Amino acid sequence: MELISIAEASKMLGVSRQTLLNWAKEGYLDVKSVGPNRMSLFDRKAVLAIAGKTQEIEHLRELLNQELLELEAKREEVKSAKRELQEDLHLIHEIGIMTINRHFFLSIPKMLEEMGEITLEESAIMQEIISGRDVKDVASTFSLSTASIRLIFKNGCKKAAQLSLLKERMHECESLVQMNKDLLHTVKKLNDVIGRVDQELVLDVKLYTSAEEREAWFDKNDSLIRLLHRPLDNYDFPVRVRNSFRAGEVVTIGDLVRLQRTDFLKFRNMGEKSVRFIDNFLKQHHLSFGMDVDKIRRERIAILLADAGIDQADINYLIKRYY
Repeated sequence: MELISIAEASKMLGVSRQTLLNWAKEGYLDVKSVGPNRMSLFDRKAVLAIAGKTQEIEHLRELLNQELLELEAKREEVKSAKRELQEDLHLIHEIGIMTINRHFFLSIPKMLEEMGEITLEESAIMQEIISGRDVKDVASTFSLSTASIRLIFKNGCKKAAQLSLLKERMHECESLVQMNKDLLHTVKKLNDVIGRVDQELVLDVKLYTSAEEREAWFDKNDSLIRLLHRPLDNYDFPVRVRNSFRAGEVVTIGDLVRLQRTDFLKFRNMGEKSVRFIDNFLKQHHLSFGMDVDKIRRERIAILLADAGIDQADINYLIKRYY
Protein backbone atom coordinates (compact mmCIF):
# COMPACT_ATOMS: atom_id res chain seq x y z
CA MET A 1 0.00 0.00 0.00
CA GLU A 2 1.46 3.35 -1.06
CA LEU A 3 0.65 6.07 1.48
CA ILE A 4 0.54 9.77 0.65
CA SER A 5 0.26 12.86 2.84
CA ILE A 6 -2.97 14.76 3.41
CA ALA A 7 -1.52 17.69 1.42
CA GLU A 8 -0.92 15.49 -1.65
CA ALA A 9 -4.34 13.84 -1.34
CA SER A 10 -5.99 17.25 -1.02
CA LYS A 11 -4.26 18.44 -4.19
CA MET A 12 -5.22 15.30 -6.14
CA LEU A 13 -8.90 15.60 -5.23
CA GLY A 14 -9.13 19.40 -5.32
CA VAL A 15 -10.73 19.61 -1.86
CA SER A 16 -9.66 21.06 1.47
CA ARG A 17 -7.85 19.09 4.16
CA GLN A 18 -10.86 19.46 6.41
CA THR A 19 -13.06 17.85 3.76
CA LEU A 20 -10.66 14.89 3.56
CA LEU A 21 -10.78 14.46 7.33
CA ASN A 22 -14.59 14.62 7.24
CA TRP A 23 -14.65 11.91 4.55
CA ALA A 24 -12.35 9.77 6.62
CA LYS A 25 -14.57 10.27 9.66
CA GLU A 26 -17.65 9.23 7.68
CA GLY A 27 -15.89 6.11 6.37
CA TYR A 28 -15.39 7.16 2.76
CA LEU A 29 -11.58 7.06 3.05
CA ASP A 30 -9.22 5.09 5.28
CA VAL A 31 -6.70 7.25 7.12
CA LYS A 32 -3.64 6.14 9.07
CA SER A 33 -2.08 8.23 11.85
CA VAL A 34 1.70 7.82 11.75
CA GLY A 35 4.44 9.07 14.05
CA PRO A 36 4.39 10.88 17.36
CA ASN A 37 2.58 13.82 15.78
CA ARG A 38 -0.14 11.50 14.39
CA MET A 39 0.41 12.60 10.81
CA SER A 40 -2.57 11.62 8.61
CA LEU A 41 -1.68 9.44 5.59
CA PHE A 42 -3.98 8.07 2.87
CA ASP A 43 -3.85 5.12 0.45
CA ARG A 44 -2.99 6.46 -3.03
CA LYS A 45 -5.22 3.89 -4.80
CA ALA A 46 -8.23 4.83 -2.64
CA VAL A 47 -7.64 8.53 -3.35
CA LEU A 48 -7.47 7.86 -7.11
CA ALA A 49 -10.72 5.89 -6.90
CA ILE A 50 -12.40 8.81 -5.14
CA ALA A 51 -11.04 11.17 -7.80
CA GLY A 52 -12.75 9.08 -10.48
CA LYS A 53 -16.02 9.15 -8.56
CA THR A 54 -15.69 12.91 -8.11
CA GLN A 55 -15.48 13.38 -11.87
CA GLU A 56 -18.54 11.17 -12.32
CA ILE A 57 -20.45 13.17 -9.70
CA GLU A 58 -19.50 16.42 -11.44
CA HIS A 59 -20.88 15.02 -14.70
CA LEU A 60 -24.12 14.02 -12.97
CA ARG A 61 -24.31 17.47 -11.43
CA GLU A 62 -24.05 19.05 -14.89
CA LEU A 63 -26.89 16.82 -16.07
CA LEU A 64 -28.94 17.79 -13.02
CA ASN A 65 -28.36 21.49 -13.69
CA GLN A 66 -29.63 20.97 -17.24
CA GLU A 67 -32.73 19.22 -15.89
CA LEU A 68 -33.27 22.11 -13.48
CA LEU A 69 -33.14 24.58 -16.38
CA GLU A 70 -35.69 22.50 -18.30
CA LEU A 71 -37.89 22.32 -15.20
CA GLU A 72 -37.69 26.10 -14.80
CA ALA A 73 -38.75 26.52 -18.46
CA LYS A 74 -41.74 24.22 -17.89
CA ARG A 75 -42.61 26.18 -14.77
CA GLU A 76 -42.69 29.39 -16.82
CA GLU A 77 -44.96 27.70 -19.36
CA VAL A 78 -47.36 26.68 -16.58
CA LYS A 79 -47.32 30.20 -15.13
CA SER A 80 -48.06 31.66 -18.58
CA ALA A 81 -50.95 29.25 -19.07
CA LYS A 82 -52.27 30.17 -15.64
CA ARG A 83 -52.16 33.90 -16.42
CA GLU A 84 -54.06 33.39 -19.67
CA LEU A 85 -56.65 31.24 -17.94
CA GLN A 86 -57.11 33.81 -15.18
CA GLU A 87 -57.62 36.55 -17.78
CA ASP A 88 -60.30 34.49 -19.51
CA LEU A 89 -61.88 33.70 -16.15
CA HIS A 90 -61.98 37.42 -15.37
CA LEU A 91 -64.06 37.96 -18.51
CA ILE A 92 -66.55 35.34 -17.36
CA HIS A 93 -66.87 37.11 -14.01
CA GLU A 94 -67.51 40.55 -15.48
CA ILE A 95 -70.84 42.19 -14.50
CA GLY A 96 -72.89 39.07 -13.86
CA ILE A 97 -72.14 37.35 -17.16
CA MET A 98 -72.15 33.96 -15.45
CA THR A 99 -75.87 34.36 -14.67
CA ILE A 100 -77.07 33.74 -18.26
CA ASN A 101 -76.48 31.10 -20.87
CA ARG A 102 -74.46 31.66 -24.03
CA HIS A 103 -77.42 31.25 -26.42
CA PHE A 104 -79.31 34.14 -24.89
CA PHE A 105 -76.27 36.31 -24.41
CA LEU A 106 -75.49 36.22 -28.13
CA SER A 107 -78.53 38.48 -28.60
CA ILE A 108 -77.31 41.11 -26.10
CA PRO A 109 -74.69 42.81 -28.36
CA LYS A 110 -77.26 43.16 -31.16
CA MET A 111 -79.79 44.66 -28.74
CA LEU A 112 -77.20 47.17 -27.49
CA GLU A 113 -76.29 48.07 -31.07
CA GLU A 114 -79.94 48.68 -32.01
CA MET A 115 -80.32 50.89 -28.92
CA GLY A 116 -77.30 52.94 -30.02
CA GLU A 117 -75.25 51.98 -26.94
CA ILE A 118 -72.40 50.33 -28.88
CA THR A 119 -71.07 50.46 -32.46
CA LEU A 120 -71.42 47.76 -35.10
CA GLU A 121 -67.76 46.78 -34.65
CA GLU A 122 -68.12 46.57 -30.85
CA SER A 123 -71.20 44.39 -31.30
CA ALA A 124 -69.30 42.04 -33.60
CA ILE A 125 -66.38 41.84 -31.14
CA MET A 126 -68.71 40.97 -28.25
CA GLN A 127 -70.39 38.24 -30.28
CA GLU A 128 -67.03 36.72 -31.20
CA ILE A 129 -65.96 36.57 -27.53
CA ILE A 130 -69.32 35.13 -26.43
CA SER A 131 -69.10 32.51 -29.17
CA GLY A 132 -65.93 31.21 -27.51
CA ARG A 133 -63.18 32.56 -29.76
CA ASP A 134 -59.82 33.22 -28.15
CA VAL A 135 -59.21 36.87 -27.26
CA LYS A 136 -55.94 36.91 -29.18
CA ASP A 137 -57.65 35.62 -32.33
CA VAL A 138 -60.37 38.26 -32.04
CA ALA A 139 -57.74 40.98 -31.55
CA SER A 140 -55.93 39.81 -34.70
CA THR A 141 -59.17 39.77 -36.72
CA PHE A 142 -60.07 43.36 -35.78
CA SER A 143 -56.45 44.66 -35.77
CA LEU A 144 -56.72 45.71 -32.11
CA SER A 145 -54.74 44.89 -28.96
CA THR A 146 -56.02 42.23 -26.58
CA ALA A 147 -56.38 44.97 -23.93
CA SER A 148 -58.70 46.92 -26.24
CA ILE A 149 -60.80 43.80 -26.95
CA ARG A 150 -61.21 43.12 -23.23
CA LEU A 151 -62.13 46.75 -22.52
CA ILE A 152 -64.80 46.72 -25.27
CA PHE A 153 -66.29 43.53 -23.87
CA LYS A 154 -66.19 44.84 -20.30
CA ASN A 155 -67.91 48.11 -21.21
CA GLY A 156 -70.57 46.23 -23.18
CA CYS A 157 -71.28 44.05 -20.15
CA LYS A 158 -71.63 47.13 -17.95
CA LYS A 159 -74.10 48.74 -20.33
CA ALA A 160 -76.11 45.53 -20.55
CA ALA A 161 -76.23 45.35 -16.75
CA GLN A 162 -77.28 49.01 -16.45
CA LEU A 163 -80.13 48.45 -18.93
CA SER A 164 -81.27 45.29 -17.09
CA LEU A 165 -80.89 43.20 -20.26
CA LEU A 166 -79.39 40.37 -18.23
CA LYS A 167 -82.28 39.90 -15.82
CA GLU A 168 -84.71 38.29 -18.25
CA ARG A 169 -83.09 34.85 -18.31
CA MET A 170 -81.69 34.38 -14.78
CA HIS A 171 -83.15 30.86 -14.60
CA GLU A 172 -80.96 29.77 -17.55
CA CYS A 173 -77.66 30.37 -15.76
CA GLU A 174 -76.83 26.79 -14.75
CA SER A 175 -74.57 26.03 -17.71
CA LEU A 176 -72.35 29.08 -17.21
CA VAL A 177 -72.28 28.61 -13.46
CA GLN A 178 -70.94 25.11 -14.05
CA MET A 179 -68.41 26.47 -16.55
CA ASN A 180 -67.31 29.01 -13.94
CA LYS A 181 -66.83 26.22 -11.41
CA ASP A 182 -64.80 24.21 -13.94
CA LEU A 183 -62.57 27.20 -14.63
CA LEU A 184 -62.01 27.80 -10.92
CA HIS A 185 -61.14 24.14 -10.48
CA THR A 186 -58.65 24.34 -13.37
CA VAL A 187 -57.03 27.44 -11.87
CA LYS A 188 -56.68 25.64 -8.54
CA LYS A 189 -55.03 22.66 -10.24
CA LEU A 190 -52.60 24.98 -12.01
CA ASN A 191 -51.78 26.68 -8.71
CA ASP A 192 -51.08 23.29 -7.17
CA VAL A 193 -48.79 22.35 -10.07
CA ILE A 194 -46.89 25.64 -9.80
CA GLY A 195 -46.57 25.16 -6.03
CA ARG A 196 -45.09 21.68 -6.50
CA VAL A 197 -42.69 22.91 -9.17
CA ASP A 198 -41.59 25.75 -6.86
CA GLN A 199 -40.93 23.31 -4.01
CA GLU A 200 -38.99 20.95 -6.30
CA LEU A 201 -36.84 23.78 -7.65
CA VAL A 202 -36.07 25.15 -4.20
CA LEU A 203 -35.28 21.69 -2.80
CA ASP A 204 -33.01 20.89 -5.76
CA VAL A 205 -31.09 24.11 -5.20
CA LYS A 206 -30.72 23.30 -1.48
CA LEU A 207 -29.54 19.72 -1.98
CA TYR A 208 -27.28 19.97 -5.01
CA THR A 209 -25.33 23.16 -4.45
CA SER A 210 -21.63 22.26 -4.49
CA ALA A 211 -19.76 21.83 -1.22
CA GLU A 212 -17.53 24.81 -2.04
CA GLU A 213 -20.56 27.07 -2.63
CA ARG A 214 -22.22 25.89 0.60
CA GLU A 215 -19.06 26.50 2.63
CA ALA A 216 -18.58 29.94 1.06
CA TRP A 217 -22.15 30.87 1.98
CA PHE A 218 -21.71 29.63 5.56
CA ASP A 219 -18.43 31.54 5.92
CA LYS A 220 -20.05 34.72 4.66
CA ASN A 221 -23.03 34.53 7.01
CA ASP A 222 -21.59 33.12 10.27
CA SER A 223 -18.62 34.69 12.05
CA LEU A 224 -17.79 31.59 14.14
CA ILE A 225 -17.69 29.24 11.14
CA ARG A 226 -15.57 31.82 9.32
CA LEU A 227 -13.20 31.98 12.31
CA LEU A 228 -12.85 28.18 12.53
CA HIS A 229 -11.89 28.05 8.82
CA ARG A 230 -9.26 30.77 9.17
CA PRO A 231 -5.65 29.58 8.57
CA LEU A 232 -3.26 29.81 11.52
CA ASP A 233 -0.66 31.35 9.20
CA ASN A 234 -2.71 34.55 9.39
CA TYR A 235 -1.60 34.99 13.02
CA ASP A 236 1.73 35.89 14.60
CA PHE A 237 2.66 32.71 16.50
CA PRO A 238 6.19 32.09 17.75
CA VAL A 239 8.41 30.19 15.31
CA ARG A 240 8.54 27.12 17.60
CA VAL A 241 4.73 26.98 17.84
CA ARG A 242 4.33 27.53 14.12
CA ASN A 243 6.75 24.70 13.33
CA SER A 244 4.87 22.39 15.68
CA PHE A 245 1.61 23.24 13.95
CA ARG A 246 3.09 22.36 10.58
CA ALA A 247 4.57 19.10 11.83
CA GLY A 248 1.21 18.11 13.33
CA GLU A 249 -0.76 19.29 10.26
CA VAL A 250 -2.69 21.78 12.37
CA VAL A 251 -3.68 24.22 9.63
CA THR A 252 -6.79 26.13 10.74
CA ILE A 253 -8.23 27.41 13.99
CA GLY A 254 -10.75 24.58 13.71
CA ASP A 255 -7.88 22.06 13.69
CA LEU A 256 -6.41 23.82 16.73
CA VAL A 257 -9.49 23.77 18.98
CA ARG A 258 -10.20 20.10 18.21
CA LEU A 259 -7.09 19.12 20.21
CA GLN A 260 -6.85 18.82 23.97
CA ARG A 261 -4.26 20.78 25.94
CA THR A 262 -2.38 17.56 26.66
CA ASP A 263 -2.14 16.78 22.92
CA PHE A 264 0.10 19.81 22.39
CA LEU A 265 2.51 18.74 25.12
CA LYS A 266 3.20 15.61 23.02
CA PHE A 267 4.29 17.73 20.06
CA ARG A 268 8.01 17.99 19.47
CA ASN A 269 9.58 21.17 20.91
CA MET A 270 6.23 22.21 22.44
CA GLY A 271 6.53 23.10 26.13
CA GLU A 272 4.23 24.48 28.80
CA LYS A 273 5.09 28.07 27.86
CA SER A 274 4.04 27.50 24.23
CA VAL A 275 0.83 25.83 25.37
CA ARG A 276 -0.01 28.82 27.59
CA PHE A 277 0.55 31.11 24.60
CA ILE A 278 -1.95 29.02 22.58
CA ASP A 279 -4.39 29.00 25.51
CA ASN A 280 -4.31 32.81 25.74
CA PHE A 281 -4.81 33.07 21.99
CA LEU A 282 -7.93 30.88 22.18
CA LYS A 283 -9.37 32.84 25.11
CA GLN A 284 -8.94 36.10 23.17
CA HIS A 285 -11.19 34.62 20.50
CA HIS A 286 -13.65 33.10 23.01
CA LEU A 287 -12.50 29.57 22.17
CA SER A 288 -10.98 26.71 24.17
CA PHE A 289 -9.19 23.39 23.82
CA GLY A 290 -11.16 20.22 23.04
CA MET A 291 -14.13 21.85 21.29
CA ASP A 292 -16.51 19.62 19.31
CA VAL A 293 -16.10 21.51 16.03
CA ASP A 294 -18.41 19.21 14.07
CA LYS A 295 -21.26 19.67 16.54
CA ILE A 296 -20.75 23.44 16.61
CA ARG A 297 -20.82 23.59 12.80
CA ARG A 298 -24.03 21.54 12.64
CA GLU A 299 -25.74 23.79 15.17
CA ARG A 300 -24.61 27.02 13.49
CA ILE A 301 -25.53 25.75 10.01
CA ALA A 302 -28.99 24.71 11.24
CA ILE A 303 -29.55 28.24 12.56
CA LEU A 304 -28.41 29.78 9.26
CA LEU A 305 -30.70 27.54 7.20
CA ALA A 306 -33.67 28.25 9.49
CA ASP A 307 -33.05 32.00 9.17
CA ALA A 308 -33.00 31.52 5.37
CA GLY A 309 -36.56 30.15 5.55
CA ILE A 310 -35.77 26.46 4.95
CA ASP A 311 -38.21 23.98 6.53
CA GLN A 312 -37.00 22.02 9.56
CA ALA A 313 -37.45 18.70 7.73
CA ASP A 314 -35.17 19.88 4.92
CA ILE A 315 -32.66 21.22 7.47
CA ASN A 316 -32.52 17.83 9.20
CA TYR A 317 -32.00 16.12 5.83
CA LEU A 318 -29.20 18.48 4.79
CA ILE A 319 -27.39 18.20 8.14
CA LYS A 320 -27.64 14.40 8.11
CA ARG A 321 -26.49 14.12 4.50
CA TYR A 322 -23.61 16.57 4.43
CA TYR A 323 -22.52 17.26 8.03
